[in-house]
Amino acid sequence: MGLGRDAGEAQMTDSLYDDQNRISAEGSVVVPAARLDAVISGAGRYALLKVDVEGLEWDVLRGAEGLLERVDGIYLEVSERHFANYGYTVGELMAWLETRGFAGGGGVQASAARAGHRPVGGAFPLPTKAG
Repeated sequence: MGLGRDAGEAQMTDSLYDDQNRISAEGSVVVPAARLDAVISGAGRYALLKVDVEGLEWDVLRGAEGLLERVDGIYLEVSERHFANYGYTVGELMAWLETRGFAGGGGVQASAARAGHRPVGGAFPLPTKAG
């Protein structure tokens, strides 16, 4: 199953290197696709959401807006090269997350969250709320 902004079907690559397969218009395998909000439903809170999907992180997070309200921290792979494959930058994603109450940084050093914001880590998980 693929996760993204919309439910339906998605094309995935079928590379020999399994850890590099991703959703792509050039993909040769059709898989069902779902919003993370639909896969993880309920009223519980989550300390950490980890997303590592070879550049499609923003699409997965857009399909999880309801879930994000119940997440205390996010850990995601941050790669300008991978993000560029899907038409966005690290800065754009971080700005979008900030509007949803998250703050932090990526790369080798994950910055501490600002007061009142939930953390986002790109190198180290930061699972607790700031404050």
